[in-house]
Amino acid sequence: MTVETKTSKFQQLIELVRSHDIAKRFVSGSAWNFFCSVMAKAMVMIAGIYCARFLGKELYGQYEMVKSTISNFVVIGGGGLAMAATKYIAEFRNNNRERTASIYLLTNYFAVGLALVLAVLMYVLAEELSIGLLETPSLVPMIKLSAIVMFIVVINTAQDGVLAGFEDFKARALNLIVSNFVQSALVMAGAYFYGLLGAVAGYGVGFLFLTLFNLRSVGVDLKRFKIPLRREYIRKGDLKLFFSYFLPALFSTLLAAPTFWIIRLLLVRFVDFEAQADYAVADHWRTLVLFIPVAVSQILLPILSSEGSKNVRKFRKILNWTLTINAAIAAEVALVVIVGKDFIVSLYGSGFNDSMPLVLLAIACVFNTMSQVLGIAISSLARMWQWLVFNVLWAIVAIGFTYYFLKNGWGASGAALAVLISYIWHAIIQYIYIKITIRE
Repeated sequence: MTVETKTSKFQQLIELVRSHDIAKRFVSGSAWNFFCSVMAKAMVMIAGIYCARFLGKELYGQYEMVKSTISNFVVIGGGGLAMAATKYIAEFRNNNRERTASIYLLTNYFAVGLALVLAVLMYVLAEELSIGLLETPSLVPMIKLSAIVMFIVVINTAQDGVLAGFEDFKARALNLIVSNFVQSALVMAGAYFYGLLGAVAGYGVGFLFLTLFNLRSVGVDLKRFKIPLRREYIRKGDLKLFFSYFLPALFSTLLAAPTFWIIRLLLVRFVDFEAQADYAVADHWRTLVLFIPVAVSQILLPILSSEGSKNVRKFRKILNWTLTINAAIAAEVALVVIVGKDFIVSLYGSGFNDSMPLVLLAIACVFNTMSQVLGIAISSLARMWQWLVFNVLWAIVAIGFTYYFLKNGWGASGAALAVLISYIWHAIIQYIYIKITIRE
């Protein structure tokens, strides 16, 4: 094939994307999410490497445990809200401005209320978490500081869901890149000058910047779609609709962070913080392997909610295309990570030499991204209670196998293997359910 022919076919592809509204939205959103993911993950990875070197393996393991604890609480207050906001803002934004305003106001009211409750709860439970569960009294002030960080992150998570509903992926990307740059710099500086406390404080300030940026972008989108914000637009029917989606979404998203937190807790209890650090390194690279598939899959919920649910054929086409592309990309990137496993773990210092958790979690990424795409498809159809059942089964498998492997002395590799098994199981059961549902 000549250069001219290749150029002609590429131009034809561009014209095809431009002429097809859904393809254009999909490519544009994926491109911005991809660009954002590359920049953000790179900065987080660099910050993690230097933070590990500044703090040492023991304190770095504690820092990662604090971050995991924050994520655990955030999911309770933000995950379900973000999904509900994305689903219904995408569905109503073009044809019902009053209901869009109602959903947005409900999202904010619930976000602030849950953030306040969870912040107080986290502060009160700081000693129990640090001394009773982690058996590390020195983490008490870190957990108390994290209560403030958690409040900020919950508010931001809700705004992020709103921006996704408006399909304003450009604003989301730019906001995240700028705030991650600030956060990475503050985490590294905080770790270098003030140790663990400085790293946690820098992590929180970075999220404060992101929240302010996202609030500004939401305001711009409300004006662009001419959405009037009036409390009288809040309807009882929307409250019922919101809860019918929000509650199972809350319980479903609630499972992920606590499940991984329990896995890390079991590592600390059965082994030590060094094993937790080995697992944390592998988990960092798991998120790196997934950054392109995640960038693509984040476009699915608003597009399937506004377009795919109206047409079964269109729904199937969008789902199959996304599923195939994401699995292929994850497999290719995972292979690169597996080949360079020894070099990767050496970046974190002389104490890091176990690459097997990295290999197992890299393989798990293929099934992880398939599970994510299938779960979003189920969510776009508002089959939230069914999705909850699948996620509960996933959590049981992940925690159960982790406990079994750690009890038999498999260490961080056992935890990683348990995650791999759980995602294989999760992908299979969701795929079968989607095929049956589409056929019906």
